[in-house]
Amino acid sequence: MRGIKLVVAESIERIYRENCQNLGVLTTTDFSILDKVKRGEDIPLSAFTAGEGEITRGIIEHGGLFNYNVARLKGQVVLRPPGTPRRPMTLGEKILARRWVVDPAKERSASPQ
Repeated sequence: MRGIKLVVAESIERIYRENCQNLGVLTTTDFSILDKVKRGEDIPLSAFTAGEGEITRGIIEHGGLFNYNVARLKGQVVLRPPGTPRRPMTLGEKILARRWVVDPAKERSASPQ
């Protein structure tokens, strides 16, 4: 892929950041990254995944949403269902729990609580 690989800005709106992550573009508000880029230093991916959830971290690590989903279909990524204690669920939660795909490579779904 050609084009922009890194966005460094004073602030980055959530939707823009998520769109960049889905396209495989790294984003940060840490301007010290620019000095490392100028010196040709390796920048650990953890500089861009710190504080992110499991799915977002996976999307960033795989270089975008498309690559992440390809990895899921190949069985290289397996998501754990959310670990919430047993409790009554809302209708929306019941639908999500029934449809949660744990391993698309094996077409295995999580069972509802």
